[in-house]
Amino acid sequence: MNSASNHFYIGLIAIVALVSGCVQSKSSEWSGTWKSEGRGPGGKLECVVIPGDDELWRATFTGYCNREFAYKVRMDGRKKAKTIFFQGQADLGEADGGVYTWTGQISGDTFVGFYSGAKGRKAGNFSMRRK
Repeated sequence: MNSASNHFYIGLIAIVALVSGCVQSKSSEWSGTWKSEGRGPGGKLECVVIPGDDELWRATFTGYCNREFAYKVRMDGRKKAKTIFFQGQADLGEADGGVYTWTGQISGDTFVGFYSGAKGRKAGNFSMRRK
């Protein structure tokens, strides 16, 4: 899998983190796109987020980047006014680019985020809306 594919997966994880920040007791569904920096790939991205306790949420991101993928992740988030801010790390494994870090936020029916791969290089971003 190439570097662009890895960036895509990180973007998905970031989206999950953002989606999970919803201040609801039930799951929420999100749909949007991710985009790698430079000439890398991009594509459709979907996410289901389940709020948890103590600012931790569970999310499942699905999409396509040279193959179909689905990632389940736990996200850390904090609410400030009507916005939820997320940050986290995910290890996608050596074949998919290793450890990625991401930040993002959910505000209303929109969430956006940024992700980066190894050595802090910027990898891409994502944008989703509540279904």
